[in-house]
Amino acid sequence: MAMLTQLLFGLLIFFLPSNLAYHLPVSTAIVQGTLVDYLIPKFYLTDIFIIAILLFWFSSFARPPLAKLKLVTCHLLLVAFFLITLIRSLLTPHPVSAFWFWLKLVEMSLFISWIRSHLKSDIYHLLSKALPLAVLWQSTLAIAQFFRQSNLIGYWFLGEPLFNATTPGIAKSGLAGSLQVLPYGTTPHPNVLAGFLAMSIYLSRSILSRSLGLVTLLLTQSLSAMAALLIPLVSKSKLLIIPLVILLLTASRYTLDADSLSRRHQLNLAAVKMWLDHPLFGVGLNQFTVYLPQYTEISASTRFLQPVHNIYLLLLAETGLIGISIILIIFINFLKIGNWKLKIPIIMLMIIGLVDHYPLTLQTGQLLLAISLGLTLSSPKSPNSGRLPEL
Repeated sequence: MAMLTQLLFGLLIFFLPSNLAYHLPVSTAIVQGTLVDYLIPKFYLTDIFIIAILLFWFSSFARPPLAKLKLVTCHLLLVAFFLITLIRSLLTPHPVSAFWFWLKLVEMSLFISWIRSHLKSDIYHLLSKALPLAVLWQSTLAIAQFFRQSNLIGYWFLGEPLFNATTPGIAKSGLAGSLQVLPYGTTPHPNVLAGFLAMSIYLSRSILSRSLGLVTLLLTQSLSAMAALLIPLVSKSKLLIIPLVILLLTASRYTLDADSLSRRHQLNLAAVKMWLDHPLFGVGLNQFTVYLPQYTEISASTRFLQPVHNIYLLLLAETGLIGISIILIIFINFLKIGNWKLKIPIIMLMIIGLVDHYPLTLQTGQLLLAISLGLTLSSPKSPNSGRLPEL
């Protein structure tokens, strides 16, 4: 791999949790007078690194090998999925937001192909350097935010959210006896930070970064990320994953406040109703918040327009039966490839996706998903593939 591409990949991993982005004009991101952040087209700092990596790859005429028939089939299904969702995107009430999200899916799919073609010892070496550093600086910032109960610098510091204890809608917890603002790092939500930390703790072999990352993960109080971190412990007995999922869903009913549970339930019902009204092709990519007011009025202190907190219901509502069927076929084939330990990151995100939407809707989550799928595809099954490469 060219030295410049290595540098770009290392920078991408280091800045993976960054929420810094250029926000395109927002006239198409308004729903019934409310500006919806999820509909705003954004060009992230990390997009620069991905696009540069892909351009260098294309210029070298490298192509991902299609050695196995099932991979060829998956690629054909993927092309069908992109064609269907592109046409559907152009027919939505907010086509700019839908098309921008479609472009993001294309970008991440190409990035997965690049990882699959290039993930060798030099990439693992870059991960071993960049990932612990990313955990260290995110954890240090997050811990400082927790004790200060506000942000430190502001958005131009790699996307750090502006917040304090009085900010409307800020994530808080009362488990310590009084309301405490949860740490964000430079991510858009403590749950996103927790998801990044959970996967990094598993992939990293740095004792310092794993220890500091675990402390920070506990401060986020993200139940889904903590449950996901247990996946490596139960991986030797795959049947234990089912009880873990049941435990997560049950525990969430007791750790979330009544208002939060009610909102999640309303979003779930709205997602099912959207699918029933648009069974084949769904409402279109990134259109859940556009259609939401037609199905329910979420009770909250401010107008609540968010995607359903379940990636499976979100896919069903936005891509319909045809879209989610294609995704499931491709995904099942993905899980048949590679060794079990390299599949653990994607399984961790699958667990998180039961109670949150960010693996699909936010840049950091999409990158975690892309890297996880790239890891799964990069390592063929072999008798000696049970060991995760030392990071």
